[in-house]
Amino acid sequence: MNQFIFALFVFMLLWLNINHILKIIPPVYSAGKYVIFFIAIAYVIDMSTGTNGIILVTSKYYRFHAYFVFFLLIVIVATNLVFIPIWGIVGAAVASAISTMLNNAARYIFLYSKFRMQPFNYRYIIVAAGTLIIYFTFKQIRIESNNVYLDILITTVCSSILFGILIYLSGASGDINERIRVYWQIVKDLANSIRGRK
Repeated sequence: MNQFIFALFVFMLLWLNINHILKIIPPVYSAGKYVIFFIAIAYVIDMSTGTNGIILVTSKYYRFHAYFVFFLLIVIVATNLVFIPIWGIVGAAVASAISTMLNNAARYIFLYSKFRMQPFNYRYIIVAAGTLIIYFTFKQIRIESNNVYLDILITTVCSSILFGILIYLSGASGDINERIRVYWQIVKDLANSIRGRK
């Protein structure tokens, strides 16, 4: 869950700010916008399945890891042959995302069939749905000013606060909630200290 939350958070910030980022870098890189999107999707998929690769290689079924690597290799080659002629460099990113999804799905099914282990619960749906709501809310607002760096700062700070509230209220991660409580207490102690000096 912690990996999933982190991956979604980074992806949300990246894609909310992608147009602002493209204004900063040379125009030649604008063609890579959707390359970034699909590569990011691939990482979200990979991180959402937790540590299935580590579980596999440290179990008695460790030999099957080689089969999954071989399967991934075949899927990567096949999807690249299909999508690169259609979409070029974006097609390579699409192929990477599909390959990652299929490989993780295969390992997920294997681990569930052998150990009845799977990382997902209803909180994944809550976090994913909440993240989508935050994303589309900011897309509708469209923060635009004459300073692209200010736009990035405002978008990042405001969406991060809403995301933090989402994670805390959903109780998706006990670890993160504990960290939030610790840091909030530090802030309150600091504020009380400042008041005391006055």
